[in-house]
Amino acid sequence: MTCKLSPSKIHFISQCKLRFILSSQRTGGTSHSYDFNRYSFLGILLHAVLEDFIKNGVAISEFEKIWSRQLNHLIDKFDIAENLQLNLEYQLPYYIIKKEKLRNFIDNLLNKKRPRILSEVPIEGTYISGFADLIDEDPLRKKINIIDLKTGPIWKLSKGEIVKLKEGYRIQLLTYGTAYWEKGYKAEDITCTIQGLSEDEHIEMKFKSEEYDAHQKFLKVLIDEIEGAELNSNINSFALPSIEACIYCEHTMSCSALQGAVKADESLLEAPFVIIHEINCEFDDLNSKINITTNGGVTSIHRIPNEVYLKIKKEVNLGASIFVQGLYVLSQTHVKYWTRYSSFKAIQNID
Repeated sequence: MTCKLSPSKIHFISQCKLRFILSSQRTGGTSHSYDFNRYSFLGILLHAVLEDFIKNGVAISEFEKIWSRQLNHLIDKFDIAENLQLNLEYQLPYYIIKKEKLRNFIDNLLNKKRPRILSEVPIEGTYISGFADLIDEDPLRKKINIIDLKTGPIWKLSKGEIVKLKEGYRIQLLTYGTAYWEKGYKAEDITCTIQGLSEDEHIEMKFKSEEYDAHQKFLKVLIDEIEGAELNSNINSFALPSIEACIYCEHTMSCSALQGAVKADESLLEAPFVIIHEINCEFDDLNSKINITTNGGVTSIHRIPNEVYLKIKKEVNLGASIFVQGLYVLSQTHVKYWTRYSSFKAIQNID
């Protein structure tokens, strides 16, 4: 066996093995990529600040100093352009809110902290390798609480109501627990906790030995499939396009499987993707941007910058199809809006 999987990526990988394969190829088989992603950057920053506090045992009065130090370190690490640095608070979702929530979380944690709480503890199992955010272990009684901090919502919602913990997080907890179950900890003595930045964003779970055994077998199958991909000339067969898996994927522009799925199903109302085959009508809005209907009137795309629209129209007139990503979807309608995160690419011969 040549690879191990990160616990935080298990659900992610099982949703689309192609994404993991392409990312591994780009980074030489490692999980470290320093491309700036506005959806993950703030989470990385929050975890770095938390780790700094726990490891160095400093007072909460040092929060601003530590925040600035870690932020500047990550700006250098991710090679963020100077113009983006100036607007970073604007670019990162809920920057100020999450910063203050982390300050309060750390303040509460420091007040309650027991001496044995550790941060960024290595998690090593037969098929996994990674780090837990916080570990609260009682080595004498061989009991352990594995705590994973989440900086975004931890609940799956339906019509504004909490339905359950997000499935990916449940699988992550199960994966952490499996590593300690393999080491001989009893299932009933392993507590797995998801902790959000607020006190009420908290859930503890215990799994049975049968669940750990089944998950261990699942991980082996997953690794075998990923390693087998190296011998498979058609890696696109490992793709499983879906809105949930594809929306934040960095490989959407090159993923013919996703583009084929979008082409085959123009009724994907909630998808932030469109393939433009033809432009049926166009008109300026009040902000001198272009609104269009496309593909026989199936979809409307609004507020396209004029210079972008002219490029798209030129490609369409030359017979190309245009794959567009990063649109804002107006729920339950065929209307989608161009945003500052939208981009497009001319594509040919999608099968």
